[in-house]
Amino acid sequence: MLVSSDSTLEILEEAQRAYMRGLPQLAFSRLLDAYLALTESEYGFIGEISVDEAGQNYLVSRAVTNISWDDASRDLWRRTLGNGIEFRNARSLFGITMTTGKRVIANDVDHDHRAGGRPPGHPALLRYLGEPIFVGGELRGMVGLANRPGGYHDETVRLIGGLNLLCSQFLVGMSETSLRESAQVEQARERDRLAAVFAALEDGVAILDAEGHALSENDAFARVVGRAAMECCGLGEPIVEGDCHCDRDVIASFVQSSRLQGALLDPQVVRLVVRGEERWIRLSLRSERSVPWSGQMVLVVRDVTSEVARRETLQAEAERLGAEALRRAQALESSRSELDRVVRDLKASESIFAGLVEVMPTAVLVLRGDQLMQANEAGRQLLEPVLRALRQHASRAQRRRQSGVQTLDVREREEHLEFQVEEQGARRLYWLHRRDVMAGDGPLTMVVVNDVSARMARREQTRRAAERLAELGRGLLVGGVTQQLAHELNQPTHAIESYANGCLARAGRLGLDANITQALERVSGEALRIGTIVSRLRNAFQIKPMVADPFDFFAVCADVVALLAESVAPIELELVYPTADATIVLDQELTRLLVFGLLQFRGVQLREAGDRHLRITLASDVESVALTLSDRGSAFPSAVLATLRHEPLADRSGDVDPDAFVIGRIVAAFGGSLRVDGGRPHRLTVRLPRRIHKDDGGAGLALAVER
Repeated sequence: MLVSSDSTLEILEEAQRAYMRGLPQLAFSRLLDAYLALTESEYGFIGEISVDEAGQNYLVSRAVTNISWDDASRDLWRRTLGNGIEFRNARSLFGITMTTGKRVIANDVDHDHRAGGRPPGHPALLRYLGEPIFVGGELRGMVGLANRPGGYHDETVRLIGGLNLLCSQFLVGMSETSLRESAQVEQARERDRLAAVFAALEDGVAILDAEGHALSENDAFARVVGRAAMECCGLGEPIVEGDCHCDRDVIASFVQSSRLQGALLDPQVVRLVVRGEERWIRLSLRSERSVPWSGQMVLVVRDVTSEVARRETLQAEAERLGAEALRRAQALESSRSELDRVVRDLKASESIFAGLVEVMPTAVLVLRGDQLMQANEAGRQLLEPVLRALRQHASRAQRRRQSGVQTLDVREREEHLEFQVEEQGARRLYWLHRRDVMAGDGPLTMVVVNDVSARMARREQTRRAAERLAELGRGLLVGGVTQQLAHELNQPTHAIESYANGCLARAGRLGLDANITQALERVSGEALRIGTIVSRLRNAFQIKPMVADPFDFFAVCADVVALLAESVAPIELELVYPTADATIVLDQELTRLLVFGLLQFRGVQLREAGDRHLRITLASDVESVALTLSDRGSAFPSAVLATLRHEPLADRSGDVDPDAFVIGRIVAAFGGSLRVDGGRPHRLTVRLPRRIHKDDGGAGLALAVER
C-alpha cells in the first residue's frame, strides 16, 4: 500500500472540488499536478486557445509550473498568475500545437529543428510533449509537459487520455460560466430598469391572479384610490374610515364581472371619495395572454378627475395613455416570470448560505466597519476580539504609512491576523482571515476565524517528542562513546600497572638506584589511579536494560515519518509498506529512536542534493523486519559507513557521525544487520529480528546514560 499525499486520485478529486466551487485557477493547477504526477514530468503548463482580432491563435495559460529563473521572470509569474500568461510565439514547439492542433513529441529538444530556443537561465528542456485538447472537433487548448525520464511515447499519450477529457470539460465550463455570468449581469440590469419603471408609474397598477385577487401593486395604486389593491379587489361592504371612502363594490364588481365573462370589459370611470375629496377614477384591465383570465391580469387605476371635465378634448390622449400603459404592463409581465425565478433562486441561495454559515464550526462574520451584518453563533461570540484585532491591524498600518517606513509583520505576511482570547482561565489562539469586498450598498469585510489552539498544541507536542528522541540519542552517543573509550583504556592501564609492579619486585635483587625505584612506584600509582578513573567512568555510564515488548513495527515507522515530515523539509518523504502483520518483540523506545536517527541522518545529507525525494520501504518475513532507505543523493562517505557498521573507533580516523554511531549501536544491540548499496539509487537497509535474542551479546552493550 502506497501512502502519498499527492497521489493522482487525490489530486483529481481536489481539482474536481475546486472546479465545482467555482475556483478554475486552483482546478487547473491541481489538474496540471495530475499530468505531471502521471507522466513523471518535471514541469509543464495547461493553456486555453484564443483567437485575436487578426484571426491568429494565441495561448492563455490556465496553469503553469513555476520555473522562473530570474527576478524579472519571477515578477511576471506572480503578476500574471491569476489572469494567465499570453504566448504568441508560433515558431516554437508549443507554437506548432497552438496553430495547427497537431501533437508534438520531441525527445531530443536540443537537436530538434522545430525548437525555438530558450531564454538565458531557463531550466533545461530535454524532452517535450505538446498535447492538443479538442472539444467537438474544435481546438480549445493544449497541455505541455517537459523532461519525462525516458521520453514521451504513444503509451504516454494513451496514459493521459482521461486527463485530456477532464481538461476539455474544464475549458468548456470556464467558457460557459463566463457567458452565464454576463447574461446574469445583463438580466439584473434589465430587472432594475423595469422595477424603476414600475415604481415610477403615475397610474396605480395591480397584478391580479385568475381569481381576481391582488398579488402585487405599485405605490401609486393606494395613492390613486386611497386603499391597497388587496382591500379593494374583493366583494363586500364599502369601507368608510375617517375622511377616506373607497367603494370597494365598484372596483370589485368591475374585476369580477370581467372574470365571470372571461373577457376584458371596457374601461369604466367611477366616482370615489378619496381622503375626503371626490375624485373620478378610471378602471381598466389588461391580460398577459390572448385569452383573458387564463393567466395573470393587470388592473390599472387612474385619476381622471381633470379629464372628465374635458372628456371630449382629452379622449384621444386618454386612449394613448391607455395604450402606453398596456405596452408597459405587457413588458413588465413578459419579464415577471424570469424575475420571480431569479428572486426565488436568490432567496434560496441566501437561505442555504445562511444555513451553512450557521452550522459551520468555524466562526464567520460579515462586517460593515464596526457594525455586524451577519454571523453564525461562533462568530457572534468572537465579535469583540475580532473587532479589536482589526482595529489594532488598522492602527499598525496607519503608523507605518505615517512613518514612511514600509514594514510587514510576520503574522500578517501569511495572510492572517493572530489574536488570543482568555476563556475560563485558559488562553486560546485564533487566526483571522479577512477579505474586503464591494457590495451594491457599500464595502463589506468578510472574516473567517479559526481556532488554532489545538493545532499549536499538537505542534508543541511534536516538537517535544522530537526533542525527547534527540535527547535519548545524545545519551546513547555519550554513553556508547564513553563505554568504548573506557574499554579501550582499561587494558593498557592494567598492563602499565603490572609492568611497573614487576619491575619493583625485581628492583631489590637488581640493586637499582633509589630514584628509579621511586619512579616505578609513581608509575604504578598513576596507573592504579587511571584504572580507578576508568572504573568510575564505566560505573557512571551503566547499561540501560532493554524492555522487550510486542508492538507494530510498521505503525512506529509511520509515526516517526509523520513526526519528521516538517523538520526535514524540504525533503519529500514517501512511505511504502505492506498490509501484513509486523508485530515484533523489541525495545520500542530504542526502535523509535533508530528509525528517527536513520531518517534524520539521511535527510540532512539530502538537503543539499539535487534529488530530495527519500523513499522508505518496509518489509517483513517470518524471522525479521526490514527498513530500506532509497534516494538519488550523494554517496555515503566511507567514515560514515564504518560508523554505521559499528566498527571500533580505534580502527579508523576522521570524524564520527553522531547519528550513524547511535544507529550502529542500536542495530548491534538488537542483533540486527545493516547493508549499504553504493549504486544509484543509493540504498541503506536495516534488518532487525522479530524477537531479541539474549545469546547474541546485544544486551551487554552500553546503550545510554543511567541518571
